[in-house]
Amino acid sequence: MEKCTVSTVTHKYLDSYAGILDTMTGTMNCAKENDSISYNFIVKMIPHHQAAIRISEELLRYTTCIPLQNIATEIVVTQTKETEEMRKMLCGCAGYRNDGQSLCGYRRQYGIIVTNMFSRMRSACPDNDINISYIRQMIPHHEGGIAMCRNALRFSICPQLRAILKEAVQGVTDCKGRSDKNSRRHLKYRREICYLNMKFNFFTFVSCEKVITLYINRTFL
Repeated sequence: MEKCTVSTVTHKYLDSYAGILDTMTGTMNCAKENDSISYNFIVKMIPHHQAAIRISEELLRYTTCIPLQNIATEIVVTQTKETEEMRKMLCGCAGYRNDGQSLCGYRRQYGIIVTNMFSRMRSACPDNDINISYIRQMIPHHEGGIAMCRNALRFSICPQLRAILKEAVQGVTDCKGRSDKNSRRHLKYRREICYLNMKFNFFTFVSCEKVITLYINRTFL
């Protein structure tokens, strides 16, 4: 991340974020795979969820922004539950096998997605306002998760997982499709905050108007 002068509190938050990101990338990269795309997706998505939980918990230690407190709290609650649900699904989905060509295609695209996500999360420009840093960090995290879903949906996966991922992708499509009569700048902020509000329930969209109103006159991207 680029260097800048930050407060002691911000420095603590950014240090914690860097550690969480290191753990996420290491765990996702080292997760043992087999010949099931469904299984491979879940063992990578669990640490992805865990990172969102830990980053949100760090934000909650410091932020006084109520809309972001609400979002971060929901992320912690929903993704903790979903992590448990994915663990329960793992055994059943692991039996849904794929051929070598499908596995190769899935892994190739997965590598491109996570390399981009890791890079964007590491290069997210820090700000002395922790709320802004959190938004900049979580946008590529959520976009990477949706890209992982789209990649898995290209292949034969267990029906239970397919239903969940289709809902996830539909949620982000609905968010991006929303229109706004205000300026291009407002459209940009609305789109980015909509992504922030994708809370992997699995990945349900919720209203983001309060957060947009709060940040609409700020330059944070």
